[in-house]
Amino acid sequence: MRLNYRDKIILLVFIVLLIIIVFVAVPIKVTKDKIKLNEVAYEKVNEIKEDYEKKIEQIPILEKRITNVYEEAAPLSDIFIEPMEPYKRDQYMQKFFEENKAEIVSTSSIPLSKETELSYSYYIPHVVNYPILEAAEMNAPGSLLKEMDESRANYIGRALILNQIEPQEVEMSQMITTIKVKKEDLMTFIDAVKNASNGIRIEEINVTDYTFGKLEKEPDPENIDYSLVALTINFYSMQKVQEPIFD
Repeated sequence: MRLNYRDKIILLVFIVLLIIIVFVAVPIKVTKDKIKLNEVAYEKVNEIKEDYEKKIEQIPILEKRITNVYEEAAPLSDIFIEPMEPYKRDQYMQKFFEENKAEIVSTSSIPLSKETELSYSYYIPHVVNYPILEAAEMNAPGSLLKEMDESRANYIGRALILNQIEPQEVEMSQMITTIKVKKEDLMTFIDAVKNASNGIRIEEINVTDYTFGKLEKEPDPENIDYSLVALTINFYSMQKVQEPIFD
């Protein structure tokens, strides 16, 4: 069948439209669909990126908080002594005995350490009211008792706070020793241990002769003013807090 001019024009237009649809419109639609998918993916990735950026912005703040916690916690471990082997505990205490003229008669260290709880100590005062106390008021009636009640309230408030704090566990080791010492030297020895570290505590003192040789009928010249004293010494240890590294 032969086509006239008009039909040829219509056929040509149809072919052109078909070519446009196949080679132009379809790829454009496919591209648009891809763009929409990419936009959705971009939004998700951008949300993740913004989330990471927020977290990165928090890093200096977190580092500062961690540093502050470290600076507050580090001094707490400083009041304890570092964990020691038994022979090192003996060496550590040797200077206290020598400086306070205490002669070691016998000594032994418990080889194994153990966990122990340390509770906070607090004091609750007791006020007794009596006539002379009331007569001691020189100002407004009740002013003296008010001052005493305020002081007592502060103690009670502190006691209530400390009572709510759970006891903390630390490492404890023990040394048992017997020394020959004068009374005044024993007192200075006790003060020296007390002032040296909160990580050492004399748990028990047993003085054999509380008169330190004064009541012996025939005192031995070498033992005058001396007595044997058995000591139980506890060592409290806590691991030092590591300084945080932010590399």
